[in-house]
Amino acid sequence: MSSPVRELIERLPLVGEGAAAAQARELLAMDVGWASIRGQASSAPAWRPSQAFLIVEGSLDLAGNAVIGTGEHGQGALIVLGDLRCRNLVVAHDFHLVVTGNLIASEAVVADLGDSTAHVAGSVQAPVLLSGDAGWLTIDRAEGLRVARTSAYVIVDEQPLPLPPHSLSELVDDGVLDREEWDGLDADEREGQDIDEFVVLDEARVLKRLAAGDSILRG
Repeated sequence: MSSPVRELIERLPLVGEGAAAAQARELLAMDVGWASIRGQASSAPAWRPSQAFLIVEGSLDLAGNAVIGTGEHGQGALIVLGDLRCRNLVVAHDFHLVVTGNLIASEAVVADLGDSTAHVAGSVQAPVLLSGDAGWLTIDRAEGLRVARTSAYVIVDEQPLPLPPHSLSELVDDGVLDREEWDGLDADEREGQDIDEFVVLDEARVLKRLAAGDSILRG
């Protein structure tokens, strides 16, 4: 790890007992070659971190989608020392996100892909939150959750916080869903079945759609 980045890590404002701070400290203990950038604004349709393991000193103010994953690395992490504002946000498979401020999305937050984690110290504000299947969102305070519709649950104090669930097929476009198993059932076989036991997010399609700057929400 380079000396400037080590010095940055040592002076990071990651104090307290919250889950987000604890996750940040755990990630920063990894000797993986962290890089750092200043907080920034972007008007691009989509934004990705420039490095697999990246610290943002300040807030990210993004007009488009935030794709937490480089598309070139199998794993990584982004730590934002401030707020993160965007249109949509997705944490890619085996990537990790920590936001020490608020996470604000004008459409959707996808914290549901396999082996991913998302921790937010402040509030989470979004019309749609996908969390509680293959991955989930962890927040420091239950009162910080300000979302209109959710797919399952979030984690608070290491425990699931159940939320009124909404069907994936009602929340997102069919083009980002794997419906093969459900569509293979005939009408009699579907009777009495919960569609959400058969329909799941298609990770590749979600990432492709959001990386292109598009929406995943059902129109």
